Amino acid sequence: MAILSLSTIDIPHGLDERKSFLIKYFKDNIQGKSIINIDTGLSIKFGRNSRMKTAERHNSKETTVVIMNIIVVLQNATYNNFGDPKPKHLLKYPSLKKFVNFKCKVRIDGKVKDYRISCMILQGNKVQYDLHESSLEYATNSGKK
Repeated sequence: MAILSLSTIDIPHGLDERKSFLIKYFKDNIQGKSIINIDTGLSIKFGRNSRMKTAERHNSKETTVVIMNIIVVLQNATYNNFGDPKPKHLLKYPSLKKFVNFKCKVRIDGKVKDYRISCMILQGNKVQYDLHESSLEYATNSGKK
């Protein structure tokens, strides 16, 4: 898949404004939808818990625009690895079965960035996700490592 190109031009500048904007956008456009990751066939449903966690933890304009496009990003993300939950995770999420991690590259305002998407697979195959930006950036014209 080609690298998804995004722009932060329409993303609010202020942190509080951006948080409100993202919560509304997620509720109106993403929450309740399901996708299938092409690489694994894993079905992922975007629920209310993901919306609140997403808005509270991610504050940059770049991450905001990736979250706005999370459906396409996660559909096309590449499987990276999986892991079993540790006791500390099970204390917080008793229904946690396993973690599945994906990776992707996204071009934002001309710069290619790596993202890791962690998915928690819960009982009943409910999925919660979290998005992590890598510290790696690539040249604006090549998009390759």
